[in-house]
Amino acid sequence: MERGTLIVPFGLAVPNHKRYVLLYAPGALSHPGVRAVHDWLVEEAGIFRTLHPLGEGQL
Repeated sequence: MERGTLIVPFGLAVPNHKRYVLLYAPGALSHPGVRAVHDWLVEEAGIFRTLHPLGEGQL
């Protein structure tokens, strides 16, 4: 968390082929803190997908 990045915590990824969703109340993205967390998670997930192709710990 100190680096602000998502990681595979144990060096072991278990493919599950599931999707995750980020849910928030209508209008919540107008709040700067909610928008910041949303944007950070979306950005980190994109980076993770680039570094770990499908089947290698895909989020």
